[in-house]
Amino acid sequence: INANTWKNDFYNPQWDFGFGLSYTTFEYSNMQITNKTLSSENTLLVSVDVTNSGKMKGKEVVQLYVRDHFASISPSLRKLKRFTKIELEPSEKRTVAFTIGIEDLKFYGKENKWIVEEGKFSLMINSLSKDFNFKR
Repeated sequence: INANTWKNDFYNPQWDFGFGLSYTTFEYSNMQITNKTLSSENTLLVSVDVTNSGKMKGKEVVQLYVRDHFASISPSLRKLKRFTKIELEPSEKRTVAFTIGIEDLKFYGKENKWIVEEGKFSLMINSLSKDFNFKR
């Protein structure tokens, strides 16, 4: 098992990150990214609205995952890159934002060095997803 293993025949976690008991429910909406292309010269800002749709005050861990659709080695299905814990009152809505840069796309390549390759990537928060491309 290594850091790039996620839900395969050898390692199938019983619960995902953030799984746990809560006395309220949360809805995610309005996911946005600032650009459809990331390069070594810029970063992407990704934001999402989180609403406490239940009747109780609650805490939620908002998690941002990155997926590389194609790499020279088999890419992970998804990698956790950012997270934050928020607390919301019933019916309260908050916008959560994360910044993603080239460092977040790197993986350990065949030459035993950290590399990043051009191509299509996805940012995922809860069930929402936005695609972008990386170009040098």
